[in-house]
Amino acid sequence: MDLFNSGKHVSLEEVLENREKRAFFQQKLLERYSGSLVSFNCNIPGPIKNNPMIKQIFDVGKSALMIKLRENKVNVLMSKEWDNVTGPELFLVADIRPSKLKKLTVQIEETTLGRLFDMDVLFKETTEQIRSVNRQELGLPVRKCFVCEDEAKNCGRSRKHSLEEIFHSINKMLEQEETVLY
Repeated sequence: MDLFNSGKHVSLEEVLENREKRAFFQQKLLERYSGSLVSFNCNIPGPIKNNPMIKQIFDVGKSALMIKLRENKVNVLMSKEWDNVTGPELFLVADIRPSKLKKLTVQIEETTLGRLFDMDVLFKETTEQIRSVNRQELGLPVRKCFVCEDEAKNCGRSRKHSLEEIFHSINKMLEQEETVLY
């Protein structure tokens, strides 16, 4: 099955509108709860952001996160899921230091399928500013490109690879991943 052949094409406007809605929701959650927030969605290039296979990949990531939190005896204060045309999303507030939570999410993101997961960890600073924890400040490795293993941000910014190359690499990765059922 090709991950990129079925589903509604999403416009840039829809993606930007959802990003704005997400930021507003994240802010409201961090105003209401004193904890660290995981904002999880799938890192899917191209115009199709949601279909049954993407939802299945998302569910694998959500399960991995819940297991990791349970194993580390982390108290989840709240969680909320969205299932939009722009892709499935999970918002989860937990009673844990942001740096510790980021280390746990990176363990998930570093798995084969985890390369498709985007698990941002956000928290409210003492200045009331909302900030995300990045890998570099914790001495963790940067995300790798789906195609060439260079830094993902560099390849993305320079558009080093065509969408077809990226799609091919992701589909090849999914064929090798036993967790996702076709």
